[in-house]
Amino acid sequence: MFRARISTPEGSDRRQARRTDAGGIYSDHGRLIDLSTRGCRLRTVRRWAEGRRRVIRLRSGSIDLQVVARCVWCQQDRLMSHVVGLAFDEVEAHRRELLTTLVESARPIRDDEPPSVAA
Repeated sequence: MFRARISTPEGSDRRQARRTDAGGIYSDHGRLIDLSTRGCRLRTVRRWAEGRRRVIRLRSGSIDLQVVARCVWCQQDRLMSHVVGLAFDEVEAHRRELLTTLVESARPIRDDEPPSVAA
């Protein structure tokens, strides 16, 4: 199992869960860049306020899951594009199982593989 070490904009390394490529997993709030059982990165058109919580929907195949996500950081990527770091807080056991299934079905990202934020 790979453990991702991604630095936040402030340079601190906080990620503790395996990070996976989000190809084939869809969100209702933007383009999913990567996903773990503890959070995800999302590309959006609008800026998100740090600390704000939103219910986001994740879909892949037969899995259709809604989780509460808290914005940990937001960076403007280019004109009309922001990358948002989200943490999943207080996920119920049955939703955590579905989230784990999504992560395990996706391609792991190696620790030494740079994160992709391309459109």
